[in-house]
Amino acid sequence: MIVDILILALLEKRPRHGYEIKKKSSDIFVNELALNNNLLYPALRRLEISGAIERDSDGAASALSRRVYRITDRGRVILDELIADFDGVKAGNPNEFLTRLAFFDLIDAPTRERIVRERLRALERAKARLEGQKDLVARSSIWVQRIFTRRLQERNADIEWTEGLLGPSASADGKGTLE
Repeated sequence: MIVDILILALLEKRPRHGYEIKKKSSDIFVNELALNNNLLYPALRRLEISGAIERDSDGAASALSRRVYRITDRGRVILDELIADFDGVKAGNPNEFLTRLAFFDLIDAPTRERIVRERLRALERAKARLEGQKDLVARSSIWVQRIFTRRLQERNADIEWTEGLLGPSASADGKGTLE
């Protein structure tokens, strides 16, 4: 689950208030995958109940003291499992991929490479599905053809960019490695 990965990974870096988690997620994803209160606080409660995180007050004596959340050892295990759980279905979802990519510094090199290669396979499948529609699109309006062309350009750009994540030794045969 993207929200769980996001929260746990941010807390792995350091303890944070709920607002800080929300703000940092917005900063990382330039508001495209920002957490709102309706997602964040129920997830924090669920993760706390599961033992993945714990909370304390920030030490202020007022009734308005903020809660500080921190990841537990159990949360680290859960985070590792969530990040590693990246199959072909998840690889087809750009947000699933980008969430993991944002925290590649927390992931070992073989897992990073497996995630990138799974994403590349998903992008290649999506491109093949598009190309399979070429004949149908050719009989469509110029506007549908332009949409098709744009989507194919986007797919090719995504593939090229993702291949670049494998490092400078990545080649067309896909034998590069993440550094």
